[in-house]
Amino acid sequence: MGNTKVITAVYSPREVQNRSQQISSHVLVRCDYSMANFSAGDCMRKLKGDRRSTEISLVIRQTMVACILTHLLPHSQIDIYVQVLQADGGTRSTCINAATLALPYARMPMHPLVTSCSVGYVNSTPLLEDSVGGLDVTLGILSKLDKVTLLQMDSKLPIDLLENVMQLAIEGCKAIVNYIREVRTIVNCDYNNKRSQNIVHTHFITKIPILLAGRFYWRTQINSSIDEVYSFVAKVLFLICFHLMLSICFLFYWKHLFWYTVLTKT
Repeated sequence: MGNTKVITAVYSPREVQNRSQQISSHVLVRCDYSMANFSAGDCMRKLKGDRRSTEISLVIRQTMVACILTHLLPHSQIDIYVQVLQADGGTRSTCINAATLALPYARMPMHPLVTSCSVGYVNSTPLLEDSVGGLDVTLGILSKLDKVTLLQMDSKLPIDLLENVMQLAIEGCKAIVNYIREVRTIVNCDYNNKRSQNIVHTHFITKIPILLAGRFYWRTQINSSIDEVYSFVAKVLFLICFHLMLSICFLFYWKHLFWYTVLTKT
């Protein structure tokens, strides 16, 4: 959003690492928010567990819990990691929108998309801009249910101005919903194309060893059958030769026996 850049990682439900935090009725959602050392343009080292990081982690976690169907995943844990690479205002809203975009790809059962928008109030005019400082109102809503999941203000705001600010924030959230849907459509198309290419490539790769293995198998079967035929023919020939030799020997024996008998009688 604007010049603010964040990176988000959402890990699918898995076993709870700390048994003392396990919840039997619904899933345990954990959120870790951090800022890169170069994100704000200064060289100061960002502490990971400072008060602001802990607060934003809690805000992101509560917003994500409102859109995830936590009762469908008992005895499990979901980890959400958000890191700000470049901060130019509206980091909370950007982190929530990035987590919303990443949740469906982690196969999470969830309500319609939750989006967030930050509204600033400058010179008596509400603006969808948070980088100028001053009053900051962060709003999060469920897109189709029109349910507010987050409302946070850093300073006081007169009640007569709250309605205009809320209306502008809701319009901004709905515009972000359309943008997220367009991004998801593009990502899904690219993912499906790459998946189909990987499937074709995988089928082509796996088909080669299968064909080679099948060819080797059938050659082995043919060779083994040929060897069996050869051995059978050899055995038959050996038996025929053996019987011929026996017959010849028997004939010679009877021949000599016959002449011996004749000679002895004469």
